[in-house]
Amino acid sequence: MSTDNKLTSKWWFNGFILPISVTVLGTGAYDWIKDKPILTTLWSFLKWLYNAVVNILNIDIKLWFILLFILIFYIAKFIYKLIFDRPVVETESLPEWIKYKQGVLKYWLWSWDYEREPFTGKIKITRLTPICQTCNTKMTGDLLYGGYYRCPRCEKTYDSTYNRSWESAEDIKALIKDNIEKGDYPDV
Repeated sequence: MSTDNKLTSKWWFNGFILPISVTVLGTGAYDWIKDKPILTTLWSFLKWLYNAVVNILNIDIKLWFILLFILIFYIAKFIYKLIFDRPVVETESLPEWIKYKQGVLKYWLWSWDYEREPFTGKIKITRLTPICQTCNTKMTGDLLYGGYYRCPRCEKTYDSTYNRSWESAEDIKALIKDNIEKGDYPDV
């Protein structure tokens, strides 16, 4: 006999014995569990939640209550927009120095932009980039690891360790702010 025939020839694996025994044992286990309070808190919470939803949906409400609620919602939204949504600042109201976006500071030519901080409204210097002295192209660089600027066009590299005329971005930002405070910037 093969192993499959040995398994199926057992008396407990008979086509009648196994299903009947599972049914009897399963029914007995169900009856035993049914008498015990298992998950009654969860079941009572689900019943309460169902009853709460049904009661809320069955409330008698007048149509004018709904219309009044919608009207109040739109009035509140309109007032919120009036108070908190400020219009975009026009170019005329910006300071005169906002056009000052390029200049030679120390030895190199630099370019930058300004952005208004959303919460404070202060204007900060962004996208500060050195410009290559050889071909006037904006350079790329890695200031965190070693500190260097590299021109993508002529591939000239300016390194902080070997170049005496190295200019750090923080120093340049300080010089730009100082020039703005003193009014020492070109008319653009």
